Amino acid sequence: MTNDSQRPRPTMEDIARAAHVSVSTVSRALADHGGTAASTKRLVHQVAAQLGYTPSDKGRAKTWHSGMVGLVTTDLEGRPSLPVLIGAEDALGPMKHSILLANSRGDARLETSRIEQLMSRNVDGLLVVNKSVDLRSPIPRSLTGNTPVVYVYGPSRDPNDCSVTADFVQGARLAIDHLIDCGRTRIAVIGGLEHARATAERMIGVEHAFAMHGLRPAAPPRFGNWDVSWGRKAAELLLRDGIPFDGLYCFNDRIARGALETLMGHGLHVPDDVAVIGHDNWEQQIVDAAVPLTTVDGNCERIGRVAAMVLLDAIQGNPHHGMITVPGNLIQRASTPSPAPPKK
Repeated sequence: MTNDSQRPRPTMEDIARAAHVSVSTVSRALADHGGTAASTKRLVHQVAAQLGYTPSDKGRAKTWHSGMVGLVTTDLEGRPSLPVLIGAEDALGPMKHSILLANSRGDARLETSRIEQLMSRNVDGLLVVNKSVDLRSPIPRSLTGNTPVVYVYGPSRDPNDCSVTADFVQGARLAIDHLIDCGRTRIAVIGGLEHARATAERMIGVEHAFAMHGLRPAAPPRFGNWDVSWGRKAAELLLRDGIPFDGLYCFNDRIARGALETLMGHGLHVPDDVAVIGHDNWEQQIVDAAVPLTTVDGNCERIGRVAAMVLLDAIQGNPHHGMITVPGNLIQRASTPSPAPPKK
């Protein structure tokens, strides 16, 4: 005779098959979603009870683990999701957890569907990875119940949620400090979208670094897009205005690559005339640059490891709250000279 505790736990997919409805319908019915017909709710609840799965299962703390963690990403280009995935696997592997990967392609409805699918597989927790670092809306509890969720790279707007992201303030300080250590004192700054969170936090780091060294930017920072064409245009404006500068910090590597092309097109030598530094360590932009770019690496693999570790804590009943920031690293290449040796 089989012990009840040894029987496979029914999933939402089991209920969907038995009731001849979709998994998303089961999820909405069990959550008493207002958009679900009353007759459908009754059917789903009846089938769930027959199979031994009741809506209250979502509201109780788990005492068993499936050994699976869901990772949902909005990223289509592999950054930051690929290094985050690698870091998360490094942390989860020794703990006998595997990752189920789902891509929502930046579509809110598809994200909901992907989460419903992962929840139907009884994942122990969710990592939600955003391509953008701007604040995002939290996942509705009606989808996840008590299953722990950690937001990665793009933090949740709810301060009670746990979010793990890059320390852009520290990263920007690293960039300015490096240029100053290289002997550059007339440093210009080219930013991205003016009202983006990444821009605002990098500007805080820039201002802190200049203040610590008793310096000011060579020109007011310029803001535009995050692409190569904006880097070209912004550098052209600096040169057109006749502003003398010997260092240039760009808020991402695409901007830095565009600026580098403009500087070299005007006959300037990098790094002899102008030292250039980017941000993100995005290899697609760096490897094809005329001069390999020095950059600040946001440490996405470490972000993935930290996010997985705090998710494991939550799975064990010890949730974290608030925002955890991971410091970046400076990666020096040929676009900046070696720092001057310290004075004796």
